[in-house]
Amino acid sequence: LGVLSRVAPVRPASECGERTSGAASMSLLKEFVSRRALLVAEHSRKIFGHMPPNVGNLRNGRKRLKWKPSGPGKLAYYPEKEIPQRFDPVVQYRKDKLNILKETGRTPPAKGQGKRSK
Repeated sequence: LGVLSRVAPVRPASECGERTSGAASMSLLKEFVSRRALLVAEHSRKIFGHMPPNVGNLRNGRKRLKWKPSGPGKLAYYPEKEIPQRFDPVVQYRKDKLNILKETGRTPPAKGQGKRSK
């Protein structure tokens, strides 16, 4: 709130020495709210790194910044992950059994080489 308190407050019409209608005081209020909203948006952009809206449809590279990195940029940005090897006793048992069957020549036939093949 300390940042927002720097906004110059809108003086009421009674302090200005002039009489205003309800519509005029509403326009002053809208102006104050819009100034406050602009300041809040500006500070949130600075804090959170948001880009300002593209007014005037200018080229600013925003589309390219939204793309996922590819090529050497991706390799430099994302470090290689080491995938831990998990030991699964069931898979290990199947591999051992298949190796034993291969040694004795009792493996299942290749695809299309069964009893009924010609």
